[in-house]
Formats: sequence, structure tokens, C-alpha cells
Amino acid sequence: MLSVALLSSAYAPVCAAQRPEAMYQFNIPAGTLSQALYAFSLTASVQIIFSDSLVHGKLVPALRGLYTREQALQALLQGTG
Repeated sequence: MLSVALLSSAYAPVCAAQRPEAMYQFNIPAGTLSQALYAFSLTASVQIIFSDSLVHGKLVPALRGLYTREQALQALLQGTG
């Protein structure tokens, strides 16, 4: 859960907006967590800072569909430890 806490804390200021969250169309293929986080950041127009050592060797399934930033990030991080 350390990787989730570090990534979530970097993401928290973006989620603090008081208006309804925008929805984004994600089309992230299955692959490494590092690649998925990069694709997420491009689609969601946010910067994510993480240590390569925290995501090294972690694989994620594809993420396709309409999600808020928070929903998409949670889906990508689910099961990554």
C-alpha cells in the first residue's frame, strides 16, 4: 500500500476542486504500471510523480471507458500493492 499512498498524496490536490469532477475517456492498454500512469497523466492532464522502484515489475490490466480522474487512478492502482 505504500505505492498507493505516495501516488494518492501526489494526486490529492487535484481532487480538492469543489465543482463536479470532469469525466475523461481512457483507452490505456494492459502493460506496466509505469506506462499506464504515463498514459493516465496525458489523458487526464495531470502530472504524476512516482519512484520507478515503487512501480517496477507491476503490471496492470487495460483501462477503457469513461471515468473521473479519481476513478481511473483507483482502477489502475487496484491490486498493485
